Amino acid sequence: MNLLVSGATGFVSKSILSCLENNLDLINKLGLVSLSLDKNSFSTNLNFAANLNIDKEFIRLEDFFGNKLRNTYDVYIHGMSDPRGSNNRFETNFINLKKSLNVCLFQNIKTYVYVSSGAVYKKKESKFDETDLTIALSNTTNTYADAKLKEEIEVKEFCRKNKINYIILRLFSFSGQLMMYRNEFAIMEMFDTAIKRGELVVRNPAVVRSYMHQYDLGTVILSISSNKSALNECINVGSPDAISMGELGSKISKITSATLLLEQGKLKDFYVPSIKKQRKFYQPELKEIDFIVDDLYSQFNSMKFA
Repeated sequence: MNLLVSGATGFVSKSILSCLENNLDLINKLGLVSLSLDKNSFSTNLNFAANLNIDKEFIRLEDFFGNKLRNTYDVYIHGMSDPRGSNNRFETNFINLKKSLNVCLFQNIKTYVYVSSGAVYKKKESKFDETDLTIALSNTTNTYADAKLKEEIEVKEFCRKNKINYIILRLFSFSGQLMMYRNEFAIMEMFDTAIKRGELVVRNPAVVRSYMHQYDLGTVILSISSNKSALNECINVGSPDAISMGELGSKISKITSATLLLEQGKLKDFYVPSIKKQRKFYQPELKEIDFIVDDLYSQFNSMKFA
C-alpha cells in the first residue's frame, strides 16, 4: 500500500506516524510500502518520521494541489485543517478539501479517507451510532459541526460522481503526549492546572466524555484505511468507555496530589461513540483511561524536571 497523508503536523497524522515508528509488524501487516507527507512534516516535532523503515518522501503542499506528484498512491488520508482561531478557518478548510479531492481524481488515487468528527451528531444521552441523526445543516457554515457535515456531504457527492472510494472517520475525544501544550482540550488543561497550581477546579463534573490513546488512534485509522470492507462507509473512531469530568478530575488530582474542587455546574453533555463498526477492523483492547492518565502524567512530570 502506498499512502499519501496531508496535515502531517496535526495530532491525527502525528498519531499515525507515531504508531508506525519502529513497528515493523504493523507495517508488514498493512502491506505499507511507501509513505508520503506534506513538507510541513519537516517540523522538529516529527523527527521520528525519519526512523520509519519504509520508503518515504516529503512533498510540498503546493505539489499536492498542483497535481505534480511523482509517485502513485493507493490511499489518501486528508488530515489537514487550519488551526483553531485562524481567520476564515472553515472556508479555507472547505477550499482545501475540494482541492484534495481533485488530487485523487487527477492522480488516480482510488481511496480517499476524510477525517470528520462526532460533533456532527445531534446530542443525546447514549452512545452515538453511525445511523443516528446528524445536526441540521444551516445555510451558513459558522460552527465546527456545520463545517464537518458540509465537508462529509461534499466528499460523498464528489467520490460517487467520480467513482472514487471514500471512508469517513468520525473522531471523538483523544489524548496522548502528542497533544502537549494544547490546553483547548479539557484533559490537557486539567493536568496543566493541577500541576502548576496544585489545585484542580472542575466546573462541569457531570459532562461525560471518553478518551482514546494516540497510539490506538493511529493504529485504528491505518487498519480501517487499508481494509476494503471499510470502503464507502462512515465509521466512528474512539473509545466507548465513558467517564465524567468529575471522575477524570478525581483521577488527575490523585496522581498529581492536587486539591480537587467540584463545582455544581448544570451542564450535562454526553459525547461517547458506539464502536461496533470500528471493532470490525480493530479487535485488540483499547488502552484504558488509567493508562492514559499515567502516560500524560509521566510526560508532564518529565517536563517539570527537565
